[in-house]
Amino acid sequence: MTCQCEVCETLIRSSATVADGLEPALMGFVMRFGMSEPVAVYDVNAVIRGFTEAGCSDSEAWERFEFNVIGAWAGDRTPFFLWQCAGYR
Repeated sequence: MTCQCEVCETLIRSSATVADGLEPALMGFVMRFGMSEPVAVYDVNAVIRGFTEAGCSDSEAWERFEFNVIGAWAGDRTPFFLWQCAGYR
């Protein structure tokens, strides 16, 4: 995986849990009070786009996302998946 952000590269190489195959959709990492480690954040639309570009239909891509991605649990370091709200006020 390549990243222009030194902090992201360090997190990827060290402790952060990243989802295999979803690297193009990686947006960054989040932290909040009570979290001991940074957690990866992925763009949902980019994940779905990656699945459809790999040959899934739209419905297959969403099913794969819901079952295999959202349905995977890796403990407290399970990645976040973000729906961006462009222009929300």
